Amino acid sequence: MSFQGIVAPPPTPLDPHDGLDDAGIRSVVEHLVRGGAHGLFVCGTTGEGPLLSLEERERATEVFAEAAAGRLQVIVHVGEAGTRGAVRLARHAASVGADAVAVVAPYFFEHDQAALERHVREVAAATDLPTFLYDIPARTTNSYGLDLSRRLFSEGVVVGSKDSSGNFARMLDLLDVAGYTLLVGADHLGLSMLQAGASGMVTGPGCVFPEPYARLFDAFRAGDLAAAAHWQRAVVRVSRALGFGGDMPLLRAALGAVTGGIGAPRAPHAATDPARLRRVVGDLAGIARSLGLDDAAERFAAAV
Repeated sequence: MSFQGIVAPPPTPLDPHDGLDDAGIRSVVEHLVRGGAHGLFVCGTTGEGPLLSLEERERATEVFAEAAAGRLQVIVHVGEAGTRGAVRLARHAASVGADAVAVVAPYFFEHDQAALERHVREVAAATDLPTFLYDIPARTTNSYGLDLSRRLFSEGVVVGSKDSSGNFARMLDLLDVAGYTLLVGADHLGLSMLQAGASGMVTGPGCVFPEPYARLFDAFRAGDLAAAAHWQRAVVRVSRALGFGGDMPLLRAALGAVTGGIGAPRAPHAATDPARLRRVVGDLAGIARSLGLDDAAERFAAAV
């Protein structure tokens, strides 16, 4: 199976009682389908997976996969601090029809490369699903080394990486291996990495406003580099308005504003200031109008 395009890692909708909101999940999926996204990255960083229990992550995975209904590829983040939990989540993802799993480097405790290798091999062996490494060292302390990533790929343990390191040179080194599937988790590097051979982007801001990201990928795939460059500049404007994807409560609030509400963030995250949210959504409306994306502009304007 080929994994490419714009992969959205949506915040996980919660109800007023801090439980999972199945209807909210379905609303988010419909929003992403309409916006032109190609895939979902479930329960990752933007999905606040580490703040959810294993049972909640399993239920969220089930509802996201059911709502996607084959219209979006579903990659489930199954990473955990411990191997046992990651194996459980991987098996569950396979049982509900996910297309792939991704394994973040185990976090909190410091681990050497041998420990990371044992972890990934055990998780990958638990299912027949394609497995991605998920590298985000700013959040995990640990990072999959270049040699380890290449070896796991060459042996068929993993199909590639979702790389949120922002390390341009490292990503180029990964792409030096024929067939390596790289999903880039850095909006500002999107077009550059696509030109270098990356398969797609995983973008938090693109959950809120997927259209410019989809236009970027479609223009690149069509060979129209001038149009792709135009949409890459647009993507940077959207990403900047949304705090470059690092403010999880803001992403959640902005997405909820255009989908009818997906609940407050889970503590210790705090809800975004309403005045700030109005400013950001208003900025997105202005960006959409300037890009000629009238439907999106109306959607944001109505949410202000």
